[in-house]
Amino acid sequence: MQIKFTEKFLRDFQSLPTSLANKCRDLTIELHFIDPSALRQKALPGWRLHCLSGSNMISLSLDMNYRILGELDGGSLILHRVVKHDLADRAIVNRNDQGVPIAQISTDQLMPDAIYKALFSFGVTGSEAERFRNCTTEDDLLVAASEVSSATANLALTLYETSGLIIPHARFRILQNDEDLTRILEDGGGDWELYLHPSQSFIVELPAPFRAAVVGSAGTGKTICGWHRTKYLTDCGLSVGFVCPNESALGISKKHLQNMIGKDEDRNYFFVPRHPDELLQLAGVVDHLIFDEAQEIPVTWLRKLSEEMPDAVGLTLFYDINQLGGNIANGDIARYRRRITDWKDMLSQFPRIQKFSLCINYRNGREIAEHYLSFLSESLPAKPLADVPVFEVGEVINHHVKQKEINDVLASLVYRLLGSHNPQEIGLIIFDQDSQEVYRALAERKLPVTNDLNQKGIIVTSSSEIRGYERQVIIMTTNKVDALRRNYGVAIDAYIAMSRAVKQLFILEVTT
Repeated sequence: MQIKFTEKFLRDFQSLPTSLANKCRDLTIELHFIDPSALRQKALPGWRLHCLSGSNMISLSLDMNYRILGELDGGSLILHRVVKHDLADRAIVNRNDQGVPIAQISTDQLMPDAIYKALFSFGVTGSEAERFRNCTTEDDLLVAASEVSSATANLALTLYETSGLIIPHARFRILQNDEDLTRILEDGGGDWELYLHPSQSFIVELPAPFRAAVVGSAGTGKTICGWHRTKYLTDCGLSVGFVCPNESALGISKKHLQNMIGKDEDRNYFFVPRHPDELLQLAGVVDHLIFDEAQEIPVTWLRKLSEEMPDAVGLTLFYDINQLGGNIANGDIARYRRRITDWKDMLSQFPRIQKFSLCINYRNGREIAEHYLSFLSESLPAKPLADVPVFEVGEVINHHVKQKEINDVLASLVYRLLGSHNPQEIGLIIFDQDSQEVYRALAERKLPVTNDLNQKGIIVTSSSEIRGYERQVIIMTTNKVDALRRNYGVAIDAYIAMSRAVKQLFILEVTT
């Protein structure tokens, strides 16, 4: 029988005590192997089945306190809730079958004898994959995993364990237990740069020849993942070419990487390309290429690289499709759509490339992420796949300001913020106006402002200039807030601007 889960069920499951969650998991596995008609007649051995009066749901007891509510739908069982007995008896719960299944257990699960071919398709070397050739049981698989590198073992076991779970709409994510993440969230997320979530670790430790295109919305840790991928490959004795679209982004990454791998490491290259042939030259002297903010590299350059780079060279390409820009006017939606199509076509040209996504937002406070994700999700080229963060409730303040008062209001706001923040923790992003005019007006008022992102001070800039940076507090000014959703170009700029804010986001709408 096919088992499907609604989002409410997954939320209930997440809140269960560990022992009860394990019991719930055991029951769903057993349900997968019985015939639907049998369940209509009697419960599984060891499990109590209840019929609910006036409801089309069935109820299975987990223990003396909790029940699972499900709905038989042809050959499927849709699990709607896992709740306490008294709640399960309420009509509003046991007659509410409107939940849409968002996940299911599939029968298309990899068997141990298929792991060998799967590893090959993921770029694992022949000698490493060979250990899995004759696996027919789980015991064989575990023995083989103990005889290869930890990276190959983890990949093999992950492929085997997760192949049966299908989540067609990633609106909900169940994370494995992780004490480090729990600690960081409790502390407010300040140490996130030092932390790799298992989804990032998986990418970091992929085999060196592997080619991965990793998409992630703003704040999902793409750059951090790129740094750790570089360190991992360097520790394996390999050379890496770390590519950034501009000197500013490169400077930040180079500084962090030198701290992580040592300044004396001379096998790696830190690189901003000026010509497509330079990428090919780099690919000829390193074992692996890593691109940060790859969406800012000309797509024609990447296409040429896909056609001519040596087959043995690995690739990890990090990008955010909602930051695809280029020299395109804000109102030219047709060119934006063509740019996105060209980008997707280019990715498909790289031999052996596999696509991954990072979906956990580490940067923004909850209120900030909820605001810009809901405000802009329908206006961006692609709906951001980012879980709303659970740490540090942020703050979003919308305010109307008259044009003739804007500089005075900004000066007053900045002055008050300086009472609790350092200047370098505050950023002003200006829409519909020359940012240099605002910079000069605030400088005349003796406020510690700068228009250089590499200098300490309150940065006054545009959304295009602040890509790749973040500030504890962001102040945005715009002539009309709703106009930020009018087309791809403006929405992308607003998305970049709002997603820079960690704790506070001020949106000042300027009126005449």
